[in-house]
Amino acid sequence: MENKKHYHFRKVWVVMPTHNFNNLKEFTQDICFIATGYEEVSDLSAIVLNSLKDFDPNQDALVCVGKVNTVFVTGRIVQQIAGDRPVWIGVYNKEDGDLGNYQWVQL
Repeated sequence: MENKKHYHFRKVWVVMPTHNFNNLKEFTQDICFIATGYEEVSDLSAIVLNSLKDFDPNQDALVCVGKVNTVFVTGRIVQQIAGDRPVWIGVYNKEDGDLGNYQWVQL
């Protein structure tokens, strides 16, 4: 994983608000939550698609935390939006305090 330089994203999209994400403010001014965690499974695709209507894989990043079903649906929809373009993924690492506890990888 790349973590040597400082990253800045237009928005960081977090699948669900599972804990405090203040550390992400080092990487963006706009933290967006895709789902709440209280959605019905049958509504997930529509909710995630609507939430990600402004997602730009060239400028934004994704943090995949939350319920497995929601993360899975989010991944599928991000794949549809991004097509062949890579997507930045933030991986939490409590051992890496120098970069706000996140490492970034482009997949």
